Amino acid sequence: MNIVLLHGSWHGAWCWHKVVPLLQARGHQVHVPDLPAHGRHWRVARGRTTLSAMAAHVCRVLDALDGPALIVAHSRGGIVASTVAELRHHKLVGVTYLAA
Repeated sequence: MNIVLLHGSWHGAWCWHKVVPLLQARGHQVHVPDLPAHGRHWRVARGRTTLSAMAAHVCRVLDALDGPALIVAHSRGGIVASTVAELRHHKLVGVTYLAA
């Protein structure tokens, strides 16, 4: 199964570093994108970090996958996941909210 892990505010993909190997060991394909203005992309110009930009980024991740995915979203990633679920419902098997 494809699993997309979305981080919250003030985090990046790095926050899932202990979870990824556990899921991979169980045979899952794990995808951990940095949302715009977070993680490796933290230097995005002020005012350009919108919910739409974050959702579009995750939609591109989903569009590149060979099958449906489960999104696991933490904190602010929850609102991104909800937006993505409206845009790409056909690419998802579900959304799990972790303190989101």
